[in-house]
Amino acid sequence: MSEISRVICVVKRKDKRAQDLCAVISKALEARGITVSSVAADEEADVEGVDLLIALGGDGTFISAARKALSASVPVLGINLGRVGFLTSFDPEGWAEALEPVLQNGPVPSGRLALRYEVERAGRIVRQGMAVNDIVISRGILARLVRLGVDFGGGSVSLRADGLIVTTPNGSSAYCVSAGGPLLHPDIPAYALVPICPFLGSFKPVVIPRDSLCEIAVDEKSGPVNITEDGQDFFELEPGDIVRVFRSETDLLVVDADGGGYLARLARKGFMTEG
Repeated sequence: MSEISRVICVVKRKDKRAQDLCAVISKALEARGITVSSVAADEEADVEGVDLLIALGGDGTFISAARKALSASVPVLGINLGRVGFLTSFDPEGWAEALEPVLQNGPVPSGRLALRYEVERAGRIVRQGMAVNDIVISRGILARLVRLGVDFGGGSVSLRADGLIVTTPNGSSAYCVSAGGPLLHPDIPAYALVPICPFLGSFKPVVIPRDSLCEIAVDEKSGPVNITEDGQDFFELEPGDIVRVFRSETDLLVVDADGGGYLARLARKGFMTEG
């Protein structure tokens, strides 16, 4: 059993409901001898030595907490205070019931595939990053097509589109599904490539094994192209850059007690409706 002794609450900034709930949870945990601190979702945090991160907000807050937790392999538990909250398993009214088994028995998280990437420019690595949801390569401020060369599994194809999404199963219910991509069960050991509005082509969304390396060459020369991590950080690419995407050496650890199962959650959150 892994004892819980230190917890960080990741709170949506300027959200009074989240701040108030954080105060209530902190008081309850401190009464049990647990050290609790809080940090805004958009702030940096040192999570070394932390036993649990509690995300108080919507999916964006959960992603921020997950990004903080990934490298240190800290489990994340999400309490939904947002509109959809697909990534957050627990409702605010049930926070005590959600935390009790974790406090008594220690967190029993499930592993979720995450991604890393690097940008090579003229033979040098100029950028490295990670994503728990998705990596998106797209045009900058102008709504124009971008030309990319995509290589995975030993074959390559040229793509003209508004962009390309590389999504984890965790992120498949976000930008991926809006762009016509597949919903991936979180236990599937794979990630997906999803073109955004491809032009005069037949590049369909494709699911590839988790250990496959994907290389994306920036062939566009007529304007800026950006790479975005989880919708929260970006980097401007240049013509000739090569983006390599690969599985993270550590998985995202999620405390998820949704007994209804994945299909039930899809239906409950509006991704599937009866005819």
